[in-house]
Amino acid sequence: MTKFPSIDSSVFMTFFDKALDAVVGMDADGRIIAWNASAERLFGWLQSEVLDRQMGDVIVPPQHRDAHAEGLARYCETGDGPVLNKKINITALRRSGEEFPIELSITDISSQGETVFFAFIRSLEEQQAIAREREMRRRLAETMASISDAQIQLESAGEFIDFCIGRICEATGWPLGHFYTLDESERPARLRPTEHWHIREDRYAQAVEETKKYSFEKGEGLPGTCWERDDVVVLPIIGNDNFSRREAFEALDLAKGLAIPIRSREGLAGVMEFFAPASTRDQTELQLFARTIAGHIAVALQRKADAAAQEVLRRELAHRASNSFAILQSVFRRCFRSTENREELFESFEPRLMSVSRAHNNLISTSRRENVTLASIVADELDLLPDTERVSTSGPEIALPAQSILPITVVIHELVTNTLKYGSWFEDGALEVTWKSEPMTGDADRQRVTLIWRETPTERTELSPTTGYGTTLIRAMIETTLKGCCERRIDNGAFVFEARFPL
Repeated sequence: MTKFPSIDSSVFMTFFDKALDAVVGMDADGRIIAWNASAERLFGWLQSEVLDRQMGDVIVPPQHRDAHAEGLARYCETGDGPVLNKKINITALRRSGEEFPIELSITDISSQGETVFFAFIRSLEEQQAIAREREMRRRLAETMASISDAQIQLESAGEFIDFCIGRICEATGWPLGHFYTLDESERPARLRPTEHWHIREDRYAQAVEETKKYSFEKGEGLPGTCWERDDVVVLPIIGNDNFSRREAFEALDLAKGLAIPIRSREGLAGVMEFFAPASTRDQTELQLFARTIAGHIAVALQRKADAAAQEVLRRELAHRASNSFAILQSVFRRCFRSTENREELFESFEPRLMSVSRAHNNLISTSRRENVTLASIVADELDLLPDTERVSTSGPEIALPAQSILPITVVIHELVTNTLKYGSWFEDGALEVTWKSEPMTGDADRQRVTLIWRETPTERTELSPTTGYGTTLIRAMIETTLKGCCERRIDNGAFVFEARFPL
């Protein structure tokens, strides 16, 4: 039974039983004299556990207890109670030790020379959660809008990443942000630090120097954990064995961590990490905010990367087209000077025109990320020969870099053309085309291709001392464009052309 000193308790019983808010009574000495069922649910204490205990010890947070005691003493002495009969927002303490926001109104009741106080208490957690969600959505909308604007205004991906890190720090209130990039050149791949930082205060500069010392594999540290989970990671406290920078960061009062995966079309592109002091308020909506922003940044970065790739492709194709036309111009001039009429010009120039056309198609295929190999070029050009059953080819799959496709296509075409004009192999002989790739002397990271064209038998016992345009063109492609070397020779009754060039 609730105790009301010198006051008829029956006046309050019905009120107490039906009140939806927590109602707590206190006497002039600060002892709890009333505690309804709603108070039990709100604070976690049973009525029998709190009656006669000091109110300040039960539900008043430590930082407010002195003010509570002083206010009660002042009222008893002067009758002045500035917080009476008003609604105030403050925090209270649950049995678990959790501090939470409340709306509090206190009224005093005097009877027979005694004064008691009744507090009507309502939790503000739901209202504040709604307010935080609205605020989060507002900040999220503003952040997404600013990121969309920056995507258009900022040309480089680096500038865009810097902007996004800074904007997230502003929106969350976290003072330190950084971007780790994925380095796949090693096995296993690692996340490596970059120069992309947002630092609100100079005192956090030491965190930058500390971070430069570390790279992370999947599952290692905060960035690696984010990579492994492929999801946002929030660390309420970074003091664990998996956080290698713990000691240096704790010295800077950086206790909370947040990591956001940034994805590309091919997979993980990097991880954004953020840090905050222990005093920073925990945000239950932080993960939702981070996931939404991460998706928005990923889309923006992919569009920026696609636009950059398209610009590179445009310039590269323009350069290749210019080279093709330059070669065609040279070929036409040579053909024109070496022929006497239109029919001969047509016969001389048309196949070379088609060769350049095929080479250009191969270039476009390469731009679309389709592999163009040496074998495919050889096969395409050998199709011009009337009898391919006695043609043999062998060699490894060698994907050609874009700048090598056109000159190699022209070389193979000229060899086929010379075979059709001057060779006798198809009467009773054969053609063998072989190639191989090996490390270059003194530079094991680069490869050199050796291509051998062997016609047998040949009626020629020695090579002509004069050099035709086809030979001149071949030498120009091999020596000038491909930076290689080549030779022609008669070897045991066979005509042999050998070319060597770096990839």
